[in-house]
Amino acid sequence: QRLKELKEYKAENGNCLVPRTYKKNQTLSNWVKRQRVYYNKIKKGMTSSLTESRVKALDSIGFEWNALEHRSRLQSTTQESENDDEDGLRSVGQ
Repeated sequence: QRLKELKEYKAENGNCLVPRTYKKNQTLSNWVKRQRVYYNKIKKGMTSSLTESRVKALDSIGFEWNALEHRSRLQSTTQESENDDEDGLRSVGQ
């Protein structure tokens, strides 16, 4: 159920970065957060209820396991694009 909702979210937003407070579907937001917590437990060698099949399913739709890292990469890319746009405008105006 939640995986389907996440796919729908991605279709609408272009990513799987569901906000922590997502008024449209807070249950999905909580579920996404839990998947990341469970995944981090696995990475630390701890036990987790996250199954390998769910990891594969989430990977297959481009799920970002480290949302903060991905958001910072997106911001960097956006800032670079904005700077490129500004440079282009300056060169056109000169």
